Amino acid sequence: MRGKDADGKFAKGNKFGSIPRNKVDPGLLTLMSVAMPSSKRLKILKKAVEQAIEGDKAAREWLFNYVYGKAPDTVDLNVSGGLTWDVIKGRLNDAEEVIND
Repeated sequence: MRGKDADGKFAKGNKFGSIPRNKVDPGLLTLMSVAMPSSKRLKILKKAVEQAIEGDKAAREWLFNYVYGKAPDTVDLNVSGGLTWDVIKGRLNDAEEVIND
């Protein structure tokens, strides 16, 4: 299977590891929305931001992984289409608007 080693585990450098958010089953998204409405998700997000600001390393790591995705082990600076500074600033501005609402 693509991206896996002989034991079936994801191999180092695997590019096929997680399902992109736009490919997640819509039924699962509906179930998640019912189980945890946006008001609860927003409370969790605000609490994580609060804890991260207070210096909680785990909250900071979870928050950045949630917003930006887990960082790859290596970054190829020669590849186009990656995160640019403008994209990062835009995401930070979006997150700030949500938090301040």
